[in-house]
Amino acid sequence: MTSQEPHEEMIERVVRTVEANTSGSGPDAIDAAHIRVILCANSAYPVKQVNQAIASALEQDRLTEHEETDGYSVAQRHSNESF
Repeated sequence: MTSQEPHEEMIERVVRTVEANTSGSGPDAIDAAHIRVILCANSAYPVKQVNQAIASALEQDRLTEHEETDGYSVAQRHSNESF
């Protein structure tokens, strides 16, 4: 892994953040700005690292992008898939 690639731990943190903020009676999607507020302002993670983790989670099909709301939700897992 190069220094440009986000660590798996950060990708997992981003996915859990999206899941926590879109489950239950919450909104269907959360935008990148809110993810950064939660992880950067509240937890002091570097913005670049969070942005890279969002991009990696999308590439790995762990997040789904909602163009109409400009937000993200956790991708539906199939019963035979594991991350």
